[in-house]
Amino acid sequence: MRSKFGCLYLLLSEVFDEVGMSECGIVIDPKYIQKYTHIPFSTEQLNLKKSGVRNVDALVMTEASCLVLRYPNAHMRITTR
Repeated sequence: MRSKFGCLYLLLSEVFDEVGMSECGIVIDPKYIQKYTHIPFSTEQLNLKKSGVRNVDALVMTEASCLVLRYPNAHMRITTR
């Protein structure tokens, strides 16, 4: 979407649908997002064949992190109400 302020890239996500806010959206300025990692990304292979659970190879990927939106005025929640 183009405006007099520049290009606005739209991304459809089901996150608002899942929390009962399907008519809402959010505008985020990616320059002001900061990621904090509490548990670094790691992988672990599970041998489900040997344990007799399933006849598949399994890989568990884990990371615990959060995003922080700096400068609240740079972002906006859009609602229909």
